[in-house]
Amino acid sequence: MSTEKQVSINKVTSRITSNGLFKGYRLQVMNTRSRGDAFKIKADLLENFPSEKVYILYQSPYFKVRVGNFVNRDDADDLKKQLSYFIKQPVYIVEDAIEYIPSADEFQ
Repeated sequence: MSTEKQVSINKVTSRITSNGLFKGYRLQVMNTRSRGDAFKIKADLLENFPSEKVYILYQSPYFKVRVGNFVNRDDADDLKKQLSYFIKQPVYIVEDAIEYIPSADEFQ
């Protein structure tokens, strides 16, 4: 195996977490104590951004609403700009374990 190929494999595998997810980014659009508010914004996001996945995390006593699975911070920033027209509160890019399967090309 060539050194370049091994370096490429190491870069990809170093981003895999212990639970098999990939280290990446999501957008946090809400942090609230209200379960109802969290599920309302989730429904609104799914309606207006159907191609994006929306997640609700519960970290007592807060419900956090996060959007997307981004490998690159720049991609997360692109959606953040789109969301700024839809959501009037601050949206944050946060590091998170994302759902992502590296393609075979990434190991070349």
